[in-house]
Amino acid sequence: MSIRIILIADIYPNNIKTPENLYQEWESRESVNYLASVLRDLGYISEIFEPIYSRDKILSELYSIIKNREESKTILWNLVEGFYSPNREAYIPSLSEFFGIPFVGSDASAQILSLNKKLTLDIANSLGIPIPWHTICETKEKIPVLKNENYPVFIKPVFEGSSLGINSNSIIYNQLDLLKLIKNYPETYFPLILEEYLPGKEYTLGIMGQKEKLRALRLCEIVTEGVYSELVKSKSSLTEKIIPQDENIFPEIKNLTIMLSKKMGVSGYGRADWKLNKLGKPVFLEINLTPGLSPFYSSFPITYEEGTGSYSKMISEIIEISILEYDNLSRRYGKLRE
Repeated sequence: MSIRIILIADIYPNNIKTPENLYQEWESRESVNYLASVLRDLGYISEIFEPIYSRDKILSELYSIIKNREESKTILWNLVEGFYSPNREAYIPSLSEFFGIPFVGSDASAQILSLNKKLTLDIANSLGIPIPWHTICETKEKIPVLKNENYPVFIKPVFEGSSLGINSNSIIYNQLDLLKLIKNYPETYFPLILEEYLPGKEYTLGIMGQKEKLRALRLCEIVTEGVYSELVKSKSSLTEKIIPQDENIFPEIKNLTIMLSKKMGVSGYGRADWKLNKLGKPVFLEINLTPGLSPFYSSFPITYEEGTGSYSKMISEIIEISILEYDNLSRRYGKLRE
């Protein structure tokens, strides 16, 4: 029997937008359909479930899988980004582990850690990885008072990705501008992280592999005009330039990214972002364990395809990793049956 892969995906609704465009992290329908077609070409049975419309259908499918003892012949692919909750990228890994069904990507623990930019920076700092100076603004009523030497700072939500909450005003040069910006910031984006503004080039790096067997993919420079904001992001094309770098440039970025990923329990695939400070030294920014997989507008597939292989090979490897990880001790409880 062929392996069945269920893509549980939040799909960008072209005709609906919240005031803060909280669907920005969701994949386009064209991208998810493309992934499904690649899976079918690889010989898998692929289906797409949208949880925002069919939670009952997903639960019914999970029940059917368990009842028919088809856990080992099914893989759940986590493409749920959700919004608001700091646990939203962990919904599917948690369900999968509890019910003993293989799943793609990192487990719930790593997903929750990575979505919290502050906590991720703390872990990186504990490993001696260079991070930007930063502080937290919990609410509009508790705005930090910064020293003049702390400016300029860059402001962004602690629990968002895809540049949500970031725009041309996100670089702050003084306390008065900080007060004005935070006053007008949507409540749904709090808490905010205020971090040292890094003026240098920005880099992204893909990660692949099982826990403790991770490898770094090709380091790429991200080039865009102005601030890398949500206005730059597109659901139809790659508006920024992703430029592959020489293999010998900044080897510490690769080494330190793998060190951090192992500490956080990363598995499957992910993407880390770095930026150069005013001295030209790389500083770690954040890590994303549900990076976009779109062949049309995502940077992660580019970091894989440069020097490793095709999009199809990337998808095949991600699946192979998920099958191998199914034997982990952490999955043992979910596989217990009478």
